[in-house]
Amino acid sequence: MIPYRPDQVRQAITARIRTLTASSLYAGENDAWRESLDPLVQEWDPNTRAHLNFVVDDRDIDINELTRGTVSRGDAPYIDSQIVVRYLFNLPPKNRVNAWDASIISATHLTSWLIEESWQDEIHVFLDRRPITRIPLDVQDWIAVECRYRVNYFWALGALAT
Repeated sequence: MIPYRPDQVRQAITARIRTLTASSLYAGENDAWRESLDPLVQEWDPNTRAHLNFVVDDRDIDINELTRGTVSRGDAPYIDSQIVVRYLFNLPPKNRVNAWDASIISATHLTSWLIEESWQDEIHVFLDRRPITRIPLDVQDWIAVECRYRVNYFWALGALAT
């Protein structure tokens, strides 16, 4: 396996999501998966609020206790870490129940896209133990959907070049 820096892993997952075509089961004809300009809390900024606006949150990097010190490639420890994809989903007042259901369809679509193995050469994405959470926001007509994954890769500690 080729070692990666955490930012490269986040960028690869972001690039994969950008190629996902939104389904008419949960999106309008002009909706698309778009990376948020605000990397952590896009739901707080009205200027960045958009249906399916997402961020790949890699704040926590873990080394699995089972592999600590036993699996590595030279100076590249094996990472088994959580990645959270958080996106906004619009719940229009006239159709909230259907939109609530559509939000889980969107999370299922995203999850099947990310855990599909054909794109994963060196970075492996798996479901986390609590894969999907929908969070009502204080902002009217919006929820945040969080999809959690385990990501495995070798961490390139010594590599600062691309």
